[in-house]
Amino acid sequence: MRNSFVCPTFLSVSVSNPWKQIIETTANNVLAITSTVQASKMIPTQEEEDLRIITSKRNEIWRRRVPQYIAALSACLGSVCTGAVEGWTGNISEDMKKLSFNGITITEDHLGLIGSLSSLGSVFACIPSAYLSDWVGRKTAILLLIVPLLLGWLLIILAQEFWMLGLGRLLCGITDGAFYALLPMYVTEISEKDIRGGLTAYFDLFLTVGILVSFTVANFLDIYQYTIVVGCLPILFGLIFCFQPESPIFLAMKGKEKEASQSLHRLRKRSYNVTDEVEGIKLIVNQNHNHSLLTTMRKKYTRRVMLICFPLTILQPMSGITVITYYTASIFASTKVDLDEKLCTVIFGMVTVFSAFLTTLVIDKLGRRTMLITSLLGSSLAIGILALFFTLQYRQLVDESVIAALHFLPIVSVSLFTLTFSLGYGTVPWLLISELFPPEIKSLAAGCGATFNLTSVFLVSRYYFDLKSAMGIDITFYLSSIINLITGVFVYYYVPETSGKSFAELQALFRAE
Repeated sequence: MRNSFVCPTFLSVSVSNPWKQIIETTANNVLAITSTVQASKMIPTQEEEDLRIITSKRNEIWRRRVPQYIAALSACLGSVCTGAVEGWTGNISEDMKKLSFNGITITEDHLGLIGSLSSLGSVFACIPSAYLSDWVGRKTAILLLIVPLLLGWLLIILAQEFWMLGLGRLLCGITDGAFYALLPMYVTEISEKDIRGGLTAYFDLFLTVGILVSFTVANFLDIYQYTIVVGCLPILFGLIFCFQPESPIFLAMKGKEKEASQSLHRLRKRSYNVTDEVEGIKLIVNQNHNHSLLTTMRKKYTRRVMLICFPLTILQPMSGITVITYYTASIFASTKVDLDEKLCTVIFGMVTVFSAFLTTLVIDKLGRRTMLITSLLGSSLAIGILALFFTLQYRQLVDESVIAALHFLPIVSVSLFTLTFSLGYGTVPWLLISELFPPEIKSLAAGCGATFNLTSVFLVSRYYFDLKSAMGIDITFYLSSIINLITGVFVYYYVPETSGKSFAELQALFRAE
């Protein structure tokens, strides 16, 4: 007689009594092993648990920082407008001399004046805009300064005489200079210390995007249509930036602690505890709230910071960046080699954007000081190579066949210069001003730094053609190469590393020294 046995879940057979116990034991062992394996998979190892915790924390940090990235990117759209102002003449300078502008005859002297008038307007705007930002707030001041920028572009578009064109450039320059002072300051004041450098570097990145937009659009449209397109950029910027919060540091300076906390919550997420950060801001603000502006500026700490930051902003335009940005097509035309100067300007713009983007990725990892020294030495070498090419060409030191063989050198050297300049010198001076100066004079310091910088821009852009005629184009670039080298030595001995330090830590460090 045969007994019937049903094996759980997988076996239903009739078996004889001798085999019953064996089959039952085997089936139970298989089920036990399977359950153990499944259970072991459900229980993570210590390494897996640690990885899960780290990943969770990283995701939480990223989610907390997203509003800061949005606010910084929105603010730095203003530097796209600034780049469009600076790059407006870059790809149309030769066309303006050949074809005129709205029927206005443009000579080389006029071209130098057009390039420099925006810088002159910037000089007069920087310090007043700093006081305006202390009065109405960083965000409100930035939005108000869109008005003269729009008026300036409107005058340029409708210009029938040279004075209208010049006045339009002057008005555009007012906002240009103010943005140099206010945008980096706004971004540093809303950012956590670990990402402050990268977010502030967006200012230079978007500046280069504005220049690239100008160079590229000028290739496809005539001068009038091209001017209308770039003249509409401020409207787009205003519509986007108006939804961002005010700087929490400005609100704390005005005694609005509740609003400062609300601003930080918007910038760090509601669930983030901002108490420690608010207390740190209050500590910085209260250290000198009873001190007058003159008293603060007389302090040894403040004087030392001035001697570090302001020379960098003054010498920056003399590095060669101003001449190359304002008169890109004219420089490539001066090479007299078989190059499409308009295509070269677009390549220049693309390299500029790439290098500025690279800066945003590495500036908080490599450190400000290291990047600044590397940038200055690389810029000195690159601009020196360009100067050497012009020496070989204009001093007739080699045959024409050699010059033809070296036809690639101008675009390579300009691209190398742009790459190395943007990796440090384009961003770090403005970042240092925002990081090192006390809050009560930070806006004024940013205004002064921008004033010194743009005065230098005005002088360089205004007298470049005169210097070129008097000394030769190669000598002008040799001078820039030497200036960059000297600035690099200055940075090595006097500029501190500020990466990864809070505002309170930086000021405590300097006061201790």
